[in-house]
Amino acid sequence: METARGRRGNEEEAATQLNSVTSYARALCHVTEISENSAEALRLLIWRIFVHTLKEIDTNDMDVVNQIEGLLFDVVSKIQAWELMEETIVTYCLRSIGLSMDMIQSDQLSIYKWGREDLLGYPGTFPLPVACRVLISLLDYVLRRMEIQKEEKLEGFALNLMWDLSNLAVRTLMQSPEVRAISISLLFPTIFKCLNTFSSIKVVVHDAPYTLSRSCFAKKIWNVCISMFSLGHLERLDAYNVLSLYFSSFYMIKLKENTEGGSICKEFDLRAEREFWKEIQRGLVDKDPCLRKLALHILKVSFNNYSFSSHSNCHYLSSTSKFVAADSVEHTTSCNGTSLLANITKRGKWAEEEAKSLGVGEVLHPDDGYLSSQERWKVFLLLYEMLEEYGTHLVEAAWTHQISLLYQSWSLNNCINEVSHEVYKVQMETIEGIFSWLAVLWERGFFHENPQVRCLVMQSFLNTDWKEYGTCALKVPRSFILGPLIFGLNDVVHHKDFGVKGVYTSKVIEDATHFFYEYSCQFSQSERADFVWSLASVAKKESFGRAGLMALAFCIASAACQCDTQNGRGKHYTASEFSGESSQEVTPSRASDLLDALGFVIERSKQHFNPNYRLQVSEQVIKAAASLININYVSLELFLHFLSAVPREFTDCGGQLRELVLCWLTQRNEGSILGSFNVEDLTVKNLVSFPMSFLKQKYSPKEPLSFDDEDLDAWKIEAQRWARVLFLILEEAQAFEPILMV
Repeated sequence: METARGRRGNEEEAATQLNSVTSYARALCHVTEISENSAEALRLLIWRIFVHTLKEIDTNDMDVVNQIEGLLFDVVSKIQAWELMEETIVTYCLRSIGLSMDMIQSDQLSIYKWGREDLLGYPGTFPLPVACRVLISLLDYVLRRMEIQKEEKLEGFALNLMWDLSNLAVRTLMQSPEVRAISISLLFPTIFKCLNTFSSIKVVVHDAPYTLSRSCFAKKIWNVCISMFSLGHLERLDAYNVLSLYFSSFYMIKLKENTEGGSICKEFDLRAEREFWKEIQRGLVDKDPCLRKLALHILKVSFNNYSFSSHSNCHYLSSTSKFVAADSVEHTTSCNGTSLLANITKRGKWAEEEAKSLGVGEVLHPDDGYLSSQERWKVFLLLYEMLEEYGTHLVEAAWTHQISLLYQSWSLNNCINEVSHEVYKVQMETIEGIFSWLAVLWERGFFHENPQVRCLVMQSFLNTDWKEYGTCALKVPRSFILGPLIFGLNDVVHHKDFGVKGVYTSKVIEDATHFFYEYSCQFSQSERADFVWSLASVAKKESFGRAGLMALAFCIASAACQCDTQNGRGKHYTASEFSGESSQEVTPSRASDLLDALGFVIERSKQHFNPNYRLQVSEQVIKAAASLININYVSLELFLHFLSAVPREFTDCGGQLRELVLCWLTQRNEGSILGSFNVEDLTVKNLVSFPMSFLKQKYSPKEPLSFDDEDLDAWKIEAQRWARVLFLILEEAQAFEPILMV
């Protein structure tokens, strides 16, 4: 009780002191106002009372600070001492902000000049929050006065302050997180408000006219945000906060700006920046939920504040993006006209009813099977919000209802030409744009916090009948395939029966294999080699579990072989299966990179103890190598290095992959410039030169020939590799006679 009573007493004492300060300030302001030399009295009031008081008062006591500021601003307005305010408070606060960023002096284009030295003999600076609050309070006061009465001095004061403050605000974005946080919360909202009031700011600096328009300021902010995106997570988060303020404050900017040629109408639309859309897509799939929410907010607000297309007469999206459910879902049809509810489960029906009762979904019924870009955006936002906000059963219901609507939009006849239209129209009015946003939904689903949602979205993607949509599989972004899709397949939740009873596959692996076949079926041999190299190189960057690595191996083989990769071992291989397209051979340099990447996948499989698992991975990788690489174009050393990655027991006599490797080695390519290839002749020829080629690396005429243990060990390894290939190819005794004679 005594503690509570003491705390109450301290609070009452503090309140009494603050009231005394306010009363004292009010009295001084009144005296200053009626003084004969009011300007000089005001100067003393500012330096000796106002500045000192704001340094001492806790900035959390905003009511008191606002009262004192209001009293001072009223005096300045009554005696028209705006120039004095520029010399004192404005310059003092701008200097405080600049010094907090370690600036030595004001910019060359600044109207108010200041440096590190004390201002007019008055030492110190305001803390950054205080300096910002004083300036934004002053600007807000001026704007209110201008609404009542237009004054030339007042407008000039506001424009000059806005010019310097906006330039400093942009610089704060590249400062420490503390400085950025204060600037974003205090300076930018006021600057945006002022720019909405003035539209453009015209000032004179060093006798030269300058103009700051909303368009110019928006471009400055965007350029800084682009730099912030790549600096770090905190910088990226702050950049999103600035963009959120921008879209919440500015509407479609159409303004006339003076140029030498006269007055022209310039329009700045951030949606015309391709990098803007890419960054929003990255933000929507970020691991940080706060960043995802900001990205979604920016996407919504940008649509609410902008007319989406010139031929649209309706509002684009509501602020909440909650769409009213249709009265009935019984008429929902897929793209081929069949009912989506035909095979729905009882659980799915309950989910649909609950989704409809909550008003979280809208079922569209396009009569002509065509969705406008507005309707596509509705579907996208609905599905994304389902993934972010609702339970598994509602996600399932929404996905079942809506994903087929985007599938209907894949017809090329319903999409515009990407080359001939603006960037923002490309997003949902071209097939490439639609797939880029579908990739956002898929990626968000693949890495959802709920494993059931991850399974649902992966199953939905892999079960798509890509043949029904022609070549649309090619429109799936390659960055999505080489990133989120492969990483998603590494999720153990998709492979529950993997490894049971020695079966190292799963339904998801089989479906993924089929997708990679459909995706690469239109590739040339050269394009396929590039894609397989990119696919195999993922293993160098990411760690894969057992099921994930097996899925990667099967996908590599499916993309490379363009045939069924699910066949069992023991199949009789023929060399003709691996003959490439003679007119589009993989070049030697590309073959070297490809074999290196494929060999790394086999090396990764050795981390897993089961030999049957390693055998299956090795088989798929060798299939891919044999399908893409003509052995004519591979140097002996490179082939030795690749084969050494394969466990020896798989290729020795009786090994399960021996026949597969032999078929690769004995393949012929009649269209090759090397013609028919005799493996045995090449083997014998290289065997003779092999020791000397190894010795030449150490041999010097001026020094005695000597080898240490490391050299001998390296030679032993090379000899073992060579002997392995030799005994792989030469099985009969008479085949060794040419070698022994040498």
